This record gives sequence, structure tokens and C-alpha cells, in this order.
Amino acid sequence: MAVSTNIKEKFNKVSQLFSFLDTTDWNDSAYENPATSLGVDDTVDLKVICKININDATTDHYKNVGFDTNSFASPDFTININATPVNVVTIVNAIGLAYNSNLDVVQGEYTIDYKIEADDTGGNTYVLEDQNEYNYLFDDPHANLSVDVNCGVGTFTVKDNTLLDVDNTSPATTSRELKVTFPSDITTSPITTSNTTLVLTSFYTNTQQVDLTLTLTYEFTNFDVQTKVTAHEDVEVNCDSSLCDLYCCLKSLYDKVEYARCKNRVSYERLAEKYERANQLAILIRNAESCAKNADINKYLGQLKDITDCNGDCGCSGTTSQNITSTGVTSIVSPFPSRLQFTSAGDTSRTVTSLIGKTQADFIVYDNDGNVIPASSFNSATGEITFGYTIVSGLIYWVHILN
Repeated sequence: MAVSTNIKEKFNKVSQLFSFLDTTDWNDSAYENPATSLGVDDTVDLKVICKININDATTDHYKNVGFDTNSFASPDFTININATPVNVVTIVNAIGLAYNSNLDVVQGEYTIDYKIEADDTGGNTYVLEDQNEYNYLFDDPHANLSVDVNCGVGTFTVKDNTLLDVDNTSPATTSRELKVTFPSDITTSPITTSNTTLVLTSFYTNTQQVDLTLTLTYEFTNFDVQTKVTAHEDVEVNCDSSLCDLYCCLKSLYDKVEYARCKNRVSYERLAEKYERANQLAILIRNAESCAKNADINKYLGQLKDITDCNGDCGCSGTTSQNITSTGVTSIVSPFPSRLQFTSAGDTSRTVTSLIGKTQADFIVYDNDGNVIPASSFNSATGEITFGYTIVSGLIYWVHILN
């Protein structure tokens, strides 16, 4: 006897199998045994066999071995209709999804025929039949992952930007895992979250592996879909190496300037001009680093290396992964540990005790607009900087300690 049930298919793309749900009210008179007019015995599990055809193919995608003869010796699934609050479906036979040559689930018209063996309350066995027919069209959402590394602040931010809706339907359930795996020489366990954003305030130089895994269930009118989408990104972190290159190049040029100071006046003036321009670029690099403008950092660093005729390879970066930890203001691995602000009172010099024992290559003086204030001399024993001119009264300027 043909009936209309509430048996529904789920395309489980995670397990690559069909699963089935049932919300039928089997106590309804529509499911009585037509021969006896007795209702379904809810103490006996229903046995279900099925046949699945796709796009009216001459060969069925699946047909139970007993389908043509009404044999329920090997049912595809059973239904416990005495369970509350919903009927419990138990899968007996694993029915695989149909895949095309691109390893996508075949789309198109699905016809699923069911035969259901039931016992009535008098102990009589009878068979009910049902058919579901619909057009299966479903494309997975595209996993969208973004990563932002801010070396200046010391943060590594991962965001899941995936648009989850499919055919104007939001997922009924969402399981998310954002994971960051640290470089291979670091034994720290990966960091995970189920949130859409993961912000690390402690990470490492070298390659961090970032993975997004979304397990999603969609409930449509005729069928359900469970799927998993993933994204992976290898993120190279070079916070310390670019800054190390910067220091190496400035130090190399400063040594050339100091050597030429007493040896070759013409060469000295040319090198001093380069050194001033290099310091301006150093400020731009530092500001770009604070704003996580990695492309700008690489551009300015390339210009600085050209000006200083320096390859930056002074052995200060190495291959060992270095920890980067946020201080809330700047990264503690930065070679720029101190930036001091002063307000000029017509200054011609300034003593900075933090500079005692350092050289003129270890600091930069500049105003709020990034203009370098040249130092005509420096006393390493006292930390006194003598400026090349009188700084306008009230002007804010900075002494930036590089090393």
C-alpha cells in the first residue's frame, strides 16, 4: 500500500554515506494494515528497504537485494517508533553517495523508493510503500581564511570569513576549528578555537601552519546535507629578520661614515648623505612594521639595502624560531627596545643615559613628521647628543634606540 511518510534522506558528505531521518507519526490511521484495519504495533521495529535512482538512469545507483521480492531479511535500516521524543533510525546497510569523476556528489533528480515492513497490533505483517523525488543541487561554501601578522604589536590574528549560507539557507549546526601549528622546531602544542577569530599574543618566527575546518549541516525541505570544508595556509613570519637586516645595514654604513670622516672628506659627505636617507627609511620601516604593512617593509628594506650597499646578512637572524610575545605596545623581540620622547626648549643637545656605552649608529633622532634631526657629535661616556642646529622650542622629537 502506498503511503506518504516523513522519512528524509541526509547526504552525509563527511562519511560519504546516506543516512536517514524519520519524523512520521506512525499512530496515524493512514498507516493501518489495510487487510485488518489494525494500527501499527509500536513495540516492533519497522524494517525498511530502498532503491535509489539518479537522473532516470537505466541502472539504479542502489537497490536492496530483497527489494523486488519484498524480502526484509537484510533491511537497509530499522525504525524504533516507540522511542521518544523522535523515532530512532538504525542503519544496517551502508549506502554510499554517488560521486562523479570530479569527486563531487552527483547532482540532479533523485528518486528514492521505500518499502516498509510493519506489524499491526494483531501480529500481522504487512508492507507499506513510499517514494521521495526531488532535484538535488548543492555546492559547498568556499572556506575563506585570513591571517594578519603584526610584528610591531606582537599579534597573530586568524579569521574565518567563510560565507556559510547555501541557497539562502544558513547551516542548522556549525562545528568550527581554527588551528595554528607552530614551526617544526617548537614543541608547543597547536592553539585551537571554535570561534571565528583567533588572536595569538605569543607566536614564533618561521612557518606557522593555519588550518580551518568547518563541519556544517543544512536542512532543506526535501533533504539534508552534512559537509566539511577546509582551508590551509602556511604563514611565514619574518618579524625579527627584517629588523635585524635593518640594524646590520645601518651599522655597516655608519662604520663607513666614521672611517671616511678623517680619511676622505668628499667620501664622508657622500656617505653622510646616504646615512641620513637610510635613517629616514629606517623610520618608515619601523612605522610600517607597527602597522603590519609587510609589503611596505620589504619595499623600504630593499631601498635601504640599495642605499647602504648591504645584503643584510650579518648572522643575527638565524634559522631557529624565535618567540614573539605581545607587550600591548610593541613586540619584545624587536631590536627597537626604546623610543624616548622629548619637548625642545631650544635644545642644542640632549643627554640620554640609556645611550651610555653606545655608538651613534645605535640611535636615530627625528621629529613627529619623521624628519631626521642630525647629530653633529655624540659622547658615548655620558650619552650626550649634540645636535647640528638648535631645535625649535616646543617641537616634540624622539630619540629612537636601535640596539
